[in-house]
Amino acid sequence: MYSLNYNQTFTSANNCKIRHKLISELQKSLAPKFRLSVTQLTKWLNSIHKSRRATARIQKLCCIKAAKELFRKNDPNITDYDKESLLRILADRAFHLPEMSDTDEKDHSKTIVNVYDLS
Repeated sequence: MYSLNYNQTFTSANNCKIRHKLISELQKSLAPKFRLSVTQLTKWLNSIHKSRRATARIQKLCCIKAAKELFRKNDPNITDYDKESLLRILADRAFHLPEMSDTDEKDHSKTIVNVYDLS
């Protein structure tokens, strides 16, 4: 499965490689009923990428704004955390939750997600 990286621009080197593979797969799967050009598929993927990237940016900004407001109000749920560290984590789009995914040793089609509590 191919997925564009929304943390990077649409024209980044990594996304160009993914996009090339994705377009050929889309053309193969849509070929029986639709004949789409590479240009048309590229424009569609660019539109989807732009929309999802903008949505992710808005969500990130809303989280930062909410955290700042909670710190301003001295909310007991958030005051135990270091303000600067938390805001840096929220601003970093590459930051992930402390979870690891593994494939099942017996059945490789199954995925196991392990979530760790680091507090």
